Amino acid sequence: MASIGSGGGVGRDAPRRHAVPPDLIEEVLESMEQAARGSVEKRLMFLRDRFILRLLQFTGLRASEVVLATMGDVELYADPKSGRAHWSLLVRHGKGGKAGRVALPSNVMDDLRAYRYAFSFPPEPASGDPTALILSTRTRKVEGPGPCSSSVVGRRSQRRWREIRRRATLWDILTSAFQGCAVRLRDAGRDQDAGLLERASTHWLRHTFGRQLTAMGVDVRVIAKAMRHDDVRTSMAYTELNFLDVVRELEKVRPGGV
Repeated sequence: MASIGSGGGVGRDAPRRHAVPPDLIEEVLESMEQAARGSVEKRLMFLRDRFILRLLQFTGLRASEVVLATMGDVELYADPKSGRAHWSLLVRHGKGGKAGRVALPSNVMDDLRAYRYAFSFPPEPASGDPTALILSTRTRKVEGPGPCSSSVVGRRSQRRWREIRRRATLWDILTSAFQGCAVRLRDAGRDQDAGLLERASTHWLRHTFGRQLTAMGVDVRVIAKAMRHDDVRTSMAYTELNFLDVVRELEKVRPGGV
């Protein structure tokens, strides 16, 4: 097969469901980190936003499920067969009012711990903690005892972090990150990747999760359960092969390649 360069003219095969490729997500994270330099408050925002991005990428949660979650919904769930405990997020407000539970990978938990520590909380949430999972870097005055904001950013002890409970706010946070990275990509002549990020939304990350599971060879029934689909046929959309998938498989069996 002829070799091709890495310039902006090389196309990405468009999936049926829009998703952000994992390699682009890593570039978005790098762009976010660079933009956060030089300011304590920007650093707080970066650690929170990194957690949000990876949470959506590696769990397939819907934005509405994230903003309605609390810190106390992060729980250890024991496996009686292996004797191991796994971090999970209890989804109390799923689509159609259904509850569920999603697994939290170790990298997502690491990001949660870093985010909580930056906001002056213990690294791991306490059971039943009603604090919103996603917090603003702004505070409000509170009366009486309760979890208060950090002295790191010069807040008074009787102020508390505001909570982010609107899906639109989560959308704004991530689309802003996508747009910031898109500017850098356009400057580098990567117009197609930039265009993809300019169109991306929070829900694209749910599709990224589904496609990642498919690429790992996960059984479609497990994908349906992980994404909390009522009908396994919905999950089967992620199993469709695109052009490059076909070419790669054909190269394995055809002498001389494709």
